[in-house]
Amino acid sequence: MQRLSFLIVALISAIVVSCTDKQEETYTIKGQVSDSLASLDGVKVLLLKDSGGTDTAFLDNGKFVFTGMADKMAQGAVFVSTPQNPMPDFETESIMPSFFVPVVLEEGETEVFIGDNVSIKRGELSSRFYALQKELLFEQITADGLAGAESDPAKIEQIYKDMTEKIPVICKKYYEGNADNTVGALAFHMMLQWLSADELKKYWDMASDKVRMELKDEVSLLLAEKGLELDENNQMVEKTSGNTAIGQKFTDFDVKTVETQEIGRLSDYVGKGNYVLVDFWAFWCGPCIGEMPNLANIYKKYKGKNFNLVSISVDDSLEETKAAIKNNNMAWTQLMSDAKAIDEDYGISFIPYMILFGPDGTILEKNLRKDEIGKALEKYLK
Repeated sequence: MQRLSFLIVALISAIVVSCTDKQEETYTIKGQVSDSLASLDGVKVLLLKDSGGTDTAFLDNGKFVFTGMADKMAQGAVFVSTPQNPMPDFETESIMPSFFVPVVLEEGETEVFIGDNVSIKRGELSSRFYALQKELLFEQITADGLAGAESDPAKIEQIYKDMTEKIPVICKKYYEGNADNTVGALAFHMMLQWLSADELKKYWDMASDKVRMELKDEVSLLLAEKGLELDENNQMVEKTSGNTAIGQKFTDFDVKTVETQEIGRLSDYVGKGNYVLVDFWAFWCGPCIGEMPNLANIYKKYKGKNFNLVSISVDDSLEETKAAIKNNNMAWTQLMSDAKAIDEDYGISFIPYMILFGPDGTILEKNLRKDEIGKALEKYLK
């Protein structure tokens, strides 16, 4: 069952660590609680900051106020603490819209109401921050409800798959216009795993220096998989290690056929006048196997149209490789090679990795995945 189990934690806890470069401006968070909360004994209001600190305010005729140094990269949560519920437990059903509201420690005044109906009446960034979280939580709660009423594991899996496909759509909407504040940082964080290499670079280029600093470590973990790296100026560029530069001719290396173990060279297949898509894979690689139905469709569509498809296994387990080829209907050219040699010759340290070579063996596109493959071939094989 596929769930965004990290979602609640991501929305409530410190996804990103506040930047220490504080601005001179101040924030003021004013609020009022419902009469039912104000009438309880021992009620106080907490401002839980993502930097780890907690401010406390006591009610005055149901009202409270917090002030401090503003920073649009800093987030917090206003929580009504009662003797029965002194700290939030962050269960989905209990945090919104009851007793809890996330805020941004932005310049100027933010005004909130907490009770049976939580709302943010003033505070531009806080309003966006809260709205983003509400949309994400709505999708989670809706999926949980549908899954709870379903007994078929396959249908439950599909419910959560449908939910996760909505997450990047929501986050992209909020990232636009918020690439310089914590709303954008949260949106970037939540959609990160779904971004293609082109999208990742596009959104990174939009981000402010502070947002980049917040997300640098997290983003860096995915860069190699996307064929990207950060340069000395924190700019996202194509990974330059190995011989995979666009416009460069292929680097030759030894291969052998899976079926007969006949030894040859990559040059036996590339640079012979056809466009060639080379797929580096292994039978134990889940994402590699996940690409095979797409590759089968690609092969069927373009076979015999100045195009060849070549898969190169980087594992030497011959029988298991043969079984995977049979089970996944891989009817195109199947080769094997040494993973170390491919790493040294092309700088490829992860799979699946696909390179599209032109008729003369020039690298046209690299690190293609999913829909990117079809788009690239459509471009060259109209």
